[in-house]
Amino acid sequence: MHEMGHYIACIISGVRVLKVKYINREGNGYVKHDSPESFFKSLFICTAPFLFSSLVSVALVMDFKTENRGLWSFIMLWTAFSAGAHCFPSTQDGKNLWENTKKSLKGLNILALAGLPVVLLIYAADRLRSFGFDFIYSAALMYFTYIKF
Repeated sequence: MHEMGHYIACIISGVRVLKVKYINREGNGYVKHDSPESFFKSLFICTAPFLFSSLVSVALVMDFKTENRGLWSFIMLWTAFSAGAHCFPSTQDGKNLWENTKKSLKGLNILALAGLPVVLLIYAADRLRSFGFDFIYSAALMYFTYIKF
């Protein structure tokens, strides 16, 4: 779902996708695309997995609440947890956004300053993965979705 988020963001922002690999032998996927012509398109593409996967997780939990379907419900909850746990942008996403932020700042795009805290958050989330941050986020997202909606 992570790569699907990048892919959908490219389509929405009009950035041509060159190649999509949802998974490879190492377990990683990627979306190769043309360089976005604006900083905000780059920001959107880099952060889209977080938005997309979180929304999918919330939608699946909300659907689970409406009706228990036995094994299918378990599969939906597992997919919701997995989507939430894999939603954070990768280190490569952070590197891409950092390069685009620097390039935009050199071009005197002062709005690119918005990329600095996002890059820091991406790197922080990546470091916190070793402490289970991604799983904690997913469990909290599912819990609060179940309780509040």
